[in-house]
Amino acid sequence: MIISASRRTDIPSFYGDWFIERLKEGYILIQNPRVADRLTRIDINRENTDCIVFWTKNAKDFIEKLDDIDKLGYKYCFEYTLTGYGEDIEKNLPDLDTRIDTFIKLSKRVNKNINWRYDPIILNKKYNLKYHVKNFDYISKKLKNYTDRCRFSFIDNYKHMDKKFRVLSENEMDYLGRNFSKIAKRDNIVLSTCCEKINLEKYGIKNGACIEKKYIENIIGLKLDVKKDKNQRIGCKCIETIDIGTYNTCGNGCIYCYANYKQHDKENLLKNHNVHSPTLIGKPRGDEIITNRKVKSLVDKQISFL
Repeated sequence: MIISASRRTDIPSFYGDWFIERLKEGYILIQNPRVADRLTRIDINRENTDCIVFWTKNAKDFIEKLDDIDKLGYKYCFEYTLTGYGEDIEKNLPDLDTRIDTFIKLSKRVNKNINWRYDPIILNKKYNLKYHVKNFDYISKKLKNYTDRCRFSFIDNYKHMDKKFRVLSENEMDYLGRNFSKIAKRDNIVLSTCCEKINLEKYGIKNGACIEKKYIENIIGLKLDVKKDKNQRIGCKCIETIDIGTYNTCGNGCIYCYANYKQHDKENLLKNHNVHSPTLIGKPRGDEIITNRKVKSLVDKQISFL
């Protein structure tokens, strides 16, 4: 099993202590997003868990917790978003340079097992094409010795999205792909898109996977027998994972986020979080219907070592 922690919320930023306690307890209860009184139990002991993929925009307070994860014997990596938008778009994040410094510190700690995400790319009068080229160039220069890979994607038109930005045209996507490619090649960073229909391979940019089989195998030092994740969007090439997050629980306040279609006040949101609870938000009453999900290691027993 590969744990995704999480596409739905920023666990390293807001729920790090809870996650460490869940690892020590060996299980998590995940609330059904459609039926509140139905929970799924996931056993996350070391024998079942091949790798943990952390998704975050601010791991400042989480770095010190990695020693606990190491002691427990789990393997892990990071998908780290750095876009540089202001408080009008990413409401509750530190300034860009502070987040870059955190990225670099984390990269040193995890031996570059950290991928930079420039995601999503939005357009409006303030954040135009020239802004993105200049901003991408700035971040890339800072990160060139601390990551080998960058994935970027263009904003999708979700129903709840703020009308402050719009979907990009193919010409605009092509323009950014061409310019990003020049910058990334200069800094020895491999570029790929995430879940995009547009073909940018003429610039050396492939439509890649965020959670890629070969990448995870290199981290854990073992071969995996794993399929494509059928629960993701059409066009997603990621391998199968189990996401342990909960929708509408992230305090970053990014107005483009598909997983937080109900924006919450960060302080009130965290008041409803119990670090000792098996669920991310609140605590089980005791009368919920709990289903045990069968999980197992995905390591290929026939070819166990790289």
